[in-house]
Amino acid sequence: MTPTRTIPGAILWWTGSQTIALNPTDLRPIWTVRNTLGPGTLMAEHPLLPTPAGLAVINPTDGAVLRTIPVDRGEHKGSITLSALGPVLLEQRGPTVVALH
Repeated sequence: MTPTRTIPGAILWWTGSQTIALNPTDLRPIWTVRNTLGPGTLMAEHPLLPTPAGLAVINPTDGAVLRTIPVDRGEHKGSITLSALGPVLLEQRGPTVVALH
């Protein structure tokens, strides 16, 4: 199963090394962010993408990285699944779920 996440205006598709935002109507690529660890999620009207350095806050229009929020993931080097629950971001790293606030 290919990891995807649907957000308003886009489907975020993680290829295993980059996240591509696809137009939900015709699946045309809108933007691409390289060196990601998962498809990301939406929080405060911005896509958040997991990267080795932390969480990249993305401009939803053009895919520009607005800033990166550092996250210490210890020894975890694999894929990351994100979900937002109100003001809390849930990050699944393998079998471990971490709440970031």
